[in-house]
Parts: sequence; C-alpha cells; structure tokens
Amino acid sequence: SGFLRDFLHVLFKRKWFVLLFFLSTSATVAAVTIFFMKPMYVANTQFLLSLGREHISDLTLVTGGAVAPRFNSNMDEQIARSIELLTGHHLAERVVQTFGPQILYPKLREESTRLWSGFLSRATLDEQQLFELAVERLMYNVGVEAAGKSSLVNLSFRHENPEMAAKVTNLLANLYVD
Repeated sequence: SGFLRDFLHVLFKRKWFVLLFFLSTSATVAAVTIFFMKPMYVANTQFLLSLGREHISDLTLVTGGAVAPRFNSNMDEQIARSIELLTGHHLAERVVQTFGPQILYPKLREESTRLWSGFLSRATLDEQQLFELAVERLMYNVGVEAAGKSSLVNLSFRHENPEMAAKVTNLLANLYVD
C-alpha cells in the first residue's frame, strides 16, 4: 500500500510531464505513419464452391430412380484444394507472365538492387530473378480463406495501386475458374 501511494504521488506530481510525453510520442508515431507508410489497397472476390456432376458416382448405372446417386466429395477437402490452388506458385507465375514483372511491380528492380547491393558483388538482376521476385511478392500479397462453415472462399490481393489490385484479383479468379 505504501509503494502504490508513493508511485501515485510521483505520477500526479509530474502529471504535466507524463501528459506531454504521451502526446509527443503519439504525435511522432502519427507523423511517421502518415509520411513514411505507403497506402495498400485490397481487392476482394468470393467463390461459391458447389458439388457438380463430377462428384456423383454411379452415373452410368440405370437405377430407374429407385436409388439416389451418391456424392463422393467432402466440402472441406474441396475448399482446401481451392485454397492451395489460389495460393500456389503456378497461378502466381501465370499472373506475373500475363502482366509482366515491371508492370506488376514497377519499383521491384530498384528495391531489390538497393537491398542486395551491399551483400553481393553483382547488384543487377537478370529477368529470371526479377520474375521470381515478382512471383514471391505476389504470393505474399494474396490472401485466401474459407468463409466460416459455408462453401464460400474469399480471395484478396493487396497492392499499392488500386486498379492493379482489382486486375490481379480478377485475373486470379478467371485463371482459377479456367
């Protein structure tokens, strides 16, 4: 009880200093966030996964309607497969091939050259390395998740350019459907 009383006495005695410290720290964090953080835009789309004819067994047997067809599918497994495909390397490569690494990430070559110039003697990147860096960045910015217990899958993509975010999301969705 004595320690708490002494602590509160010092705190209230220096309340203007504590308040000034809190406000200056908050203002500094806000200024750094506003001036140094670049905005990221997110484009979203959803897929409705449904069981199709490929999941029905015994289609060739004539049952006369007496026996209902059996479904051989697990929706959780189908959602997991969809998530793997959407976040996989193959679709990311196709998106980067379609747009090109320089169009998708215009500053990628400069950023990677600055990053590696201190560590490597050869600071320039060839086209294959630039392509792989673009694929990795695209995969990092793609988000896919199941929407609760439903058969919906949410796809999102983050990018500095809102138009590019929408284009990449639409292309990923079209490539997945194809």
